[in-house]
Amino acid sequence: MKVLVVSGFLGAGKTTFIRELARRIKGSVVVLENEFGEVGVDGDLLADVPIEVVELAQGCICCTMRTDFLRAVDEIERRFHPDVLLIEPTGVGSLSLILSSLSKGVGAGVSLVPPVTVVDAESFGDYIEVFGDFYRDQIAGAATLVVTKSEALPPEERDAVLRALADMNPKAGIVLPPYAELPSEWWDGLLGAEAADIPAPSEGVAALSLESLGLKDLSFRSREDLEGLLDRLASRTLGRIYRVKGLAPVGGEWLRFDVVNRSRTIEAWRPADGSKMALIGEDLDIPGIGMALWEFRMPSAPETGASGAGEHGKIRIEKS
Repeated sequence: MKVLVVSGFLGAGKTTFIRELARRIKGSVVVLENEFGEVGVDGDLLADVPIEVVELAQGCICCTMRTDFLRAVDEIERRFHPDVLLIEPTGVGSLSLILSSLSKGVGAGVSLVPPVTVVDAESFGDYIEVFGDFYRDQIAGAATLVVTKSEALPPEERDAVLRALADMNPKAGIVLPPYAELPSEWWDGLLGAEAADIPAPSEGVAALSLESLGLKDLSFRSREDLEGLLDRLASRTLGRIYRVKGLAPVGGEWLRFDVVNRSRTIEAWRPADGSKMALIGEDLDIPGIGMALWEFRMPSAPETGASGAGEHGKIRIEKS
């Protein structure tokens, strides 16, 4: 079983990249999703791809869930016998710690291939400034850097991001979407080599300590109400919210929504097995977020409170 880690910060586009890669792999594929928090969304985004998806939630596989992570890799090999295992860590995980765990903890018959990191070009400067060595660790440890969201940048800003990435990791191959323009040889090459000796984890680098809120049983009267909620969450008046993602019925149709730093996506989606929303950030104003949900969503609104742990719309909060 070949194992490929697809790393990248919150909202960089890891799941979209994995969708594209999985369609091009010759052989059986399993995806191991490490969602941060109790409410997982990314698994629903892979539902139309002919692969098995295994989800590990509520923590980060590079630290608090290391044992569960390695046990899951072994169980996947025994149960599914896939040709390829694609691992999508949570965006707040340290790539060097994940690679170190894999190199020391997996059994015979498992080979680690050179990792990929997906980089959000729009947010690159902000994240380098705010997250420093942690963010650099994801970039420096990759053999391939896939640079997303560069099309909206002025050419000089895009080129500056590409130069900075080349300086931080001169050995990595750097590619940009659209994925349809990448030749089949490139996709095959991602799985065609074994990882070199894994370096020791970067000194002082660990998973980020962020908060996660998970909500279920959401619906909105209109797209305008959903936009109003997302505007409120992005205003920084309710905490530093770095990521909002979810699926919900909105005015009679299902929509997928995703907010990352400067960018926002809202698109039509197929009906899911229950609506859900996840928020990740720091210093989250739990009562304020609850009030915003009461204002914008359709009845009945979720209960609020950090201790809520039920399944019917209560807000839940955990730290990695």
